[in-house]
Amino acid sequence: MSRATYTTVTGNQIINKTHQSDGYAGIRIPNDGANNTVTNNVIENYPRGIFVLTGATGNNVYGNTVKNASLQGLLVQSDGNTFTDNEFIQTNSSLNPDAIIRLSSVNNNKVIGNEMTTHSGFSNIGIRVTDSSSNEIKDNITDTSGKSISIEGGSNNVNTGNRNR
Repeated sequence: MSRATYTTVTGNQIINKTHQSDGYAGIRIPNDGANNTVTNNVIENYPRGIFVLTGATGNNVYGNTVKNASLQGLLVQSDGNTFTDNEFIQTNSSLNPDAIIRLSSVNNNKVIGNEMTTHSGFSNIGIRVTDSSSNEIKDNITDTSGKSISIEGGSNNVNTGNRNR
């Protein structure tokens, strides 16, 4: 979605038969991608399911299914986006993502009502927030024997109603 604005991406199946060894994503909203809607897509076997890069703002990502990411199911590196009601399924025990959802040095994002289902031995972080402020992280459900949410730096993040299953 290079520099796409006011674009809707919906109803796609983006499936790799085998994992790539790079950092690409099934859906990638790069710099200057703004005010897009990404909904009802299935993304499977990518290093990152959805990747929102620096400078991509006002995007609404909801109702997607991401299966078996090797790095993160969702990586957010930009401010002012909304991620709701997405499903992340991490059942391949040979993959070791650092987190299912990761917010990295970002502000004013909403991560609400997402569900993360993992294999029984998954012991990493469900949602990892690093050096980020004023994000709303609410009503998410995780399956992990690690931390369900880890907020590492930043301030004024709302962390409420999140739970481990």
